[in-house]
Formats: sequence, C-alpha cells, structure tokens
Amino acid sequence: MNMNDVEDMVREDLVKQAWLDAKFKENSRCMVCPSSATEVCVACPLRLCSRCEVLLRNMCKGYLNNLFYYYERDHLRNDAFLLRSDGGGF
Repeated sequence: MNMNDVEDMVREDLVKQAWLDAKFKENSRCMVCPSSATEVCVACPLRLCSRCEVLLRNMCKGYLNNLFYYYERDHLRNDAFLLRSDGGGF
C-alpha cells in the first residue's frame, strides 16, 4: 500500500462521513420540540432546533431542565420530559 492509496482511503472516509452527517441532520428532529434539528451537542447525543438552542444557551444558562420549565407544556414533544435530570414529568 503506497501513500496515494492511503490518501484515497482517507478522502473516501471524509466524503462518507460528510454524507452521513448531512443525512443525520436532514432526518432528525429536535428532542425538545417538534421542529427539525439543526444543532447537535458535541458531548452528548442531544439534538436541538435553532430556537431551542438559543433559548438553552442564552435564557436557560445551559440547563436543560430550565428549557422545559420555560416552555411549560406548550411547544414540547410528548416524550421530552424523559430528558429531565430530576426524572419528573409534568
């Protein structure tokens, strides 16, 4: 195996990963509300739409529970309460 073969393999892997990332974003939903996800957490599998991401970052200071309390029952997915750290529902 020479250097050109290795470079080709790396290039193919990068193209495949970019395709998978685009497919993931295209078919995923926000885990908090029914919108399409546009943001993915680096440290965990949390997917959020741009609205939820801005609210989480700016108003809720990064605490996911605060995002649920902000929305109360409006605009939430039915299973969103499963992500709460205190284990409680509404």
